[in-house]
Amino acid sequence: MLGKRRTLASQLIEEIKKRILDGDLAPGDKLPSEQSLINQYGVSRTVVREAIAGLRADGMVVTRQGVGAFVTDNPMNKLDIFNPRTLKDILHVLDLRLCLEAKTAELAAQNRSEEQLAKIANSLEEFKKAGMDYNEISAADFQFHMAIAEASGNPYFLKLLEHLGPQIIPHSRIDLYQLPDDEVDFLGKVYFEHEAIYRHIENKDSAMAGSAMSGHLEKGIARYKKLDAESSN
Repeated sequence: MLGKRRTLASQLIEEIKKRILDGDLAPGDKLPSEQSLINQYGVSRTVVREAIAGLRADGMVVTRQGVGAFVTDNPMNKLDIFNPRTLKDILHVLDLRLCLEAKTAELAAQNRSEEQLAKIANSLEEFKKAGMDYNEISAADFQFHMAIAEASGNPYFLKLLEHLGPQIIPHSRIDLYQLPDDEVDFLGKVYFEHEAIYRHIENKDSAMAGSAMSGHLEKGIARYKKLDAESSN
């Protein structure tokens, strides 16, 4: 059974990575099935799927439709790529995302289909339904940004976000810091920022969609700079 302080997906990723490093899972080996991982670690199917996505993004596993996930030939080469370990790491990733995702949102507003818009809306609803469950919040948050990348029409935006993985979402790494005292208000603000981005994409207003995404990420940068300053005192 996994603990509660870190998100369950990040803990499961580390557990599977350790098994690979220890040689329990060798290159070419198939990972245990979703149901086996659910039973072994006492987590939900959502957590297992987020963990597999993170391992795939790190280049440690490949997935085969309808077959399962397999350890890659050279899993050690990408173990620590985009694995933010400090608040400063998170800030560097947010800077990268600011450059990338403002344009992604602009293109999504121009190019999105109704089906893609529905995916963005669904991830927004999942975020709202998650309440204070950080595992579900971080998964829904990542899917929101992935859905926008898909709607951009540029497959390389989507590939890059997939490669960066779920750990680019700051509150997926709550083991690194304490959220502000007003946690509910903090997450509520994030939700309304997401909702504003969605509305501009829905209205096909590319300039406002890009601006709303920039504002969302800039506010995130400001939040974590404040936390970083407080943790240094």
